[in-house]
Amino acid sequence: LSYDLLPSCLTPSSIYTFSAKVRVNSDVPVVVKPTIRYLDPNGIEQFDTITTCPASTADGGFVTCTADFTFGENYITSPFAKMFFYGVDDQTSAIDYDDISFMHKSGSPTGLVLDSAITSSCWGPGATVFLPSGSPEGGVYDTATVSSVQGAGIVGFVESLVNGVGPITSEKDSPDFAREVAVLSRNIVFESDPLSSIGGTLTVLRTPRVKQTIQGVEINGFGQEGVLGRNPILFKMNGDLSGSAVSKNTITQSKNRCVNIHATDGLRVSDNVALLTVGHCYALEDGGETGNIFTRNLGAITVAATSKAAGETDDRPATFYANNPSNSWVDNVAAGSERLGFQFQGFGKVSGESASLFTDMRPNIMPIILFSGNAMHSNIVGFQATNMRPTSNQYINGLKTFRNWRNGFLGHTRNMVLSDGVTADSRLGIEFYLSENMFLEDFKVSGYTDTYRALATSIEGYPQFCYGSTSPPIYGIKLHANVLTDGQPGNTFTNVAFTDFGQDCGPSSSAVTYNDHFTTPGFTAPTVFSGLTFDTVSANKIDLCSLAATGIKSVSIDDTDGALDPNNGAGPGMVRSDDVSMDLGNCVTVPNTCSLYCTDAAPGEPTEPAPAPAPTPVVIEPAPSPTPPASNGAILSSIDPSLSSVDLPSDGICLQDSTWESFKSELETVPGRSTGLAYKAHSRTHQARGGPIMSFDTSCLVANEWYEIRADVLAQNAGTEEINNCSADDPWQSVRSCPAISIRAGSYYKLIAPTVGPYNNGGVGWNEIYGVFQATSEIMEQSTVYLHVARAAPSVDITIGDAVITVASPTAAGKTDCSASNLIFNGGAETRDSRSWNIRGNLDNLGYIDIVEPGYEGSYAFKHSGYRTVTKTSMVQFLDMSCFTSGSSWRITANFIFFQADESGNETPVSCEKDSSQTQSVLCPGFEFLGDGDEATSTGYLDNFDTGAINVGGWNSYSASFTVSDAMAATSSLWVVVAGVAPGYSYYLDNVALSPF
Repeated sequence: LSYDLLPSCLTPSSIYTFSAKVRVNSDVPVVVKPTIRYLDPNGIEQFDTITTCPASTADGGFVTCTADFTFGENYITSPFAKMFFYGVDDQTSAIDYDDISFMHKSGSPTGLVLDSAITSSCWGPGATVFLPSGSPEGGVYDTATVSSVQGAGIVGFVESLVNGVGPITSEKDSPDFAREVAVLSRNIVFESDPLSSIGGTLTVLRTPRVKQTIQGVEINGFGQEGVLGRNPILFKMNGDLSGSAVSKNTITQSKNRCVNIHATDGLRVSDNVALLTVGHCYALEDGGETGNIFTRNLGAITVAATSKAAGETDDRPATFYANNPSNSWVDNVAAGSERLGFQFQGFGKVSGESASLFTDMRPNIMPIILFSGNAMHSNIVGFQATNMRPTSNQYINGLKTFRNWRNGFLGHTRNMVLSDGVTADSRLGIEFYLSENMFLEDFKVSGYTDTYRALATSIEGYPQFCYGSTSPPIYGIKLHANVLTDGQPGNTFTNVAFTDFGQDCGPSSSAVTYNDHFTTPGFTAPTVFSGLTFDTVSANKIDLCSLAATGIKSVSIDDTDGALDPNNGAGPGMVRSDDVSMDLGNCVTVPNTCSLYCTDAAPGEPTEPAPAPAPTPVVIEPAPSPTPPASNGAILSSIDPSLSSVDLPSDGICLQDSTWESFKSELETVPGRSTGLAYKAHSRTHQARGGPIMSFDTSCLVANEWYEIRADVLAQNAGTEEINNCSADDPWQSVRSCPAISIRAGSYYKLIAPTVGPYNNGGVGWNEIYGVFQATSEIMEQSTVYLHVARAAPSVDITIGDAVITVASPTAAGKTDCSASNLIFNGGAETRDSRSWNIRGNLDNLGYIDIVEPGYEGSYAFKHSGYRTVTKTSMVQFLDMSCFTSGSSWRITANFIFFQADESGNETPVSCEKDSSQTQSVLCPGFEFLGDGDEATSTGYLDNFDTGAINVGGWNSYSASFTVSDAMAATSSLWVVVAGVAPGYSYYLDNVALSPF
């Protein structure tokens, strides 16, 4: 009994795994040898033994024999190859066979079993097919010529398919990482002169509501590099083209993109193949394009343009490029881009030729229609989403990103859910960089899989990520210490399975790590892990050392079910920085990770917070006010912060029937600021949310109305009566943060009311919390919302009293009104405090904002006190970008006094230079504007229009203007920053105003 093997599969160096069960019907043990019979190039019959099976008998039953067999050169010319079994020293006993298989493992087959839908009607002898790269080095591919098409998807080829790209990973090898095979040939061919740099273009121009079809053609050498609109296929200014299709085409050797869609909606782009193309491939052009559908398209070897059209980014190409997410992408593959597989690039407005058609559209806040089942491999970065600012959660389903050289997914965005996907065999799987409200759900995150390891170690020159203790680390997930907007939700990970992060990938490899960059010197990205699993080879689960090296030691991460517990506990806990300020008891050090694991913290939000004890009336005498500090030669006198609070109004709403309750803390009643009671939170287990919480019914609010919230607050070192010396001027969550109030409505979470400076750390230490909020749809959609009092370090006890919500006055600080004559809040210290102002910088050199008297014209002014050691440590205010449209111009005016200050607080009035071109002189205070703090959007230091002589020791005028750029308008907040003040110098500031110019 023999079996015929397909000769076209038996190419030199191809390796097959043989397996069979055999039983010899004999009373004595008999050895069976599976063997292949064939003819060598000289026509001589040859016999090659595959393996030797274990001896078997009739009574002993079946035995299993397996082996890998490599085919040699002699099989090339043989007209046949027959496999049979024979018994050694036994030519008569019957042999039973079962479960025989001969499966390709690696090497160079000239035959493949593809999708059963492939038939000779689509694939035929003489057609050219190609395989893109299967390794992180994406610039290679292989082609072959079809020799035959049989039933059940069996395709034969004239020559080997894998001369350059290495062994083929099939669906049977790994369903997640199977390679693609595509036919390039079409019966209708459009091609340009290969020696010319000017290729053809097929353009569909201004045909609204007329169905168009481009199907089944081959386009070779089209496009003109660096020229806008010169693409192989271009749909331009068509408006609605629902029902139109671009399908089953091939585009090769393109000089400028592949299918480019410009001001056209509703187009279906499906089943196309692109190979060796320059610039973005399947692309949307201006950002106004919506409702287009991309399905089952393949793009391979996407090359960077050496010249590009003005304003375009084809020198950093993405195989699939979108600047408006309101389209659909389903089952597409990006394989081998020199930069990005997929890119979602957010802009705050439509650009280019079609900008005038979409003046009110903000592409970066628009929703994704559908993103499902897309794969990206062999790119530098698989998928990058940048500056997307949707207002609700957007879903990336079924993502497959593997064997990318750097990142599988890189997100600098908000409100995105990655679910039911896989990432593997990349230096870094998933990175959330300065993002907020990000989710990873039902995801498999693998480091260095056995499938890829087998390829990399068996093939000379194949890229290897892991080769022992000296190899660079690989990471599954990398996070950022900060969120986009302080107070917003951070990251949530649910049902994530981590595998293959072994020590042979470098000792610092870990499943979860953090970026060592930060925009604010503290941990402001709340993170929750739930349902994590780890295989036995993944040594490090989480690593905080990169943050610790930068001085950030305030990390606190919820672990709802103990998956990160080094002692394999089953209960909830928290991962915290390995710092004495974060160890509140019941914590253990996790070696080599710069982290603690604490089981005393009980994360997870209860549906009904535990009530506080019933209050007992207590009356105490108010403490005397502290004596104001000496002036140390200050130019103006500081006011006493203990006297600067505003009387709380008695006509509050919403909170009359509510009471404070405990959340991630314990609560007790204590005497209030002057009379009555307050609530003190101690034993806090979470910086961002641990403290008093109060709920109220949103029926007390009016949709879109603005409200003010005020409260008394006292911050004390845990377990003592000592006043905690927190920084009311630091806008970022850190170990020095003061208490603040945030509002939570469903998944919406936002800081609305910080502690107001100047901070009173003398006497009894009471301060005021103040802020405003708008009753937005996120709030009004919930029947109940919560106020959280937290944000101070967990080692701080927080006491809260006399909280009041009122309808905001027309001039309330923080209430956005784009029609106001001055968009700066509290520009002249008219509130007698520093509300709406902060100091930009790190913890060691912030200084603090004083209120002094008299001001330039009014009663008060600001003073940046303290010894400054960094230029960027300066006053800053954050404004809503909705008022600042691209192209709008604005004038900033202010008054200042400039002085030199030493470490003892002595001040010496000095002169300064108003012109920044005078680099040898000390600059006067000026202003700089940035979008979201991004230096790429900065106006730089704005020179003073007032060129008059400096009034040393007296007030001076400042005036400048700027125009909002596209990049700045695409961000969410405008930073108004005092700029140019060198270390060792400081300033008084008054009458800051920002108005249309």
